Amino acid sequence: MKSLKFILFNTLTFIVLLLIASRFIQVPKKQTDVSSKIYETQISLTQNYQKCGHIVTDNKSQRVSYSSEDELLRRFEDYTITSSNSEKIVLTKNIKGYCPSHFIAVLNNNKITVTSLFDAKTVAVIKTFGLSLSEHEKKLLSEGLTIDSEEALSSFIEDFTS
Repeated sequence: MKSLKFILFNTLTFIVLLLIASRFIQVPKKQTDVSSKIYETQISLTQNYQKCGHIVTDNKSQRVSYSSEDELLRRFEDYTITSSNSEKIVLTKNIKGYCPSHFIAVLNNNKITVTSLFDAKTVAVIKTFGLSLSEHEKKLLSEGLTIDSEEALSSFIEDFTS
């Protein structure tokens, strides 16, 4: 009977010790996945055109939700984060060519073709029949005359069509 009392006493002692110890032992709580947090902020896109040196910023900031910086950069391929704070992130993309404000005018077969240096699309064709071009103008246009703004393009077209 003593051995049964001894076993019972030891078992109760063990249970009491476990209860006391459980108050001091902290079981780690399940951690939430940090990547599941969704951020929402304004995004401003900037293009840095290396051939002309112009920087064009999209003034229509857009609100974007993302869970990580990597996800954001995957969504905006070829962009890098150039500045960020809690309200706004500026993403910049370096482009090797010209910005949309640059054109080239070339004289060929009695017509002047004006082409965008940005996307190589023809923006104007001016027939030169009846125009009196000086030798200097012919030489410049044969080599390709660079037009460096949309205002200059409008003026150039007006000069040759009026």
